[in-house]
Amino acid sequence: PGGGGRAEPRGDACGIIATAMVSERVLRRIERLLDQADEAADGHNWDLVRELARRALVLDGESADARALLAMAAEDLGADAPGADADRPQS
Repeated sequence: PGGGGRAEPRGDACGIIATAMVSERVLRRIERLLDQADEAADGHNWDLVRELARRALVLDGESADARALLAMAAEDLGADAPGADADRPQS
């Protein structure tokens, strides 16, 4: 009890695992960036999704949500490129 200097892991609604040393402000910023990236994905604005996901990764380099959004944007941006279907490997 008391703040013996030990950082206790905790999670929040977005599944972000953080320590007490990460400020609430940074956690809120990550949440906002991921929320905005989700909204951009809903609107198929893949350039914005990519930008927002990258910003989130700067703050939390292990964010699975940001990595998933970034992968989704890369996949969809590739699909929108002219001749993209010809470049995809056949499975």
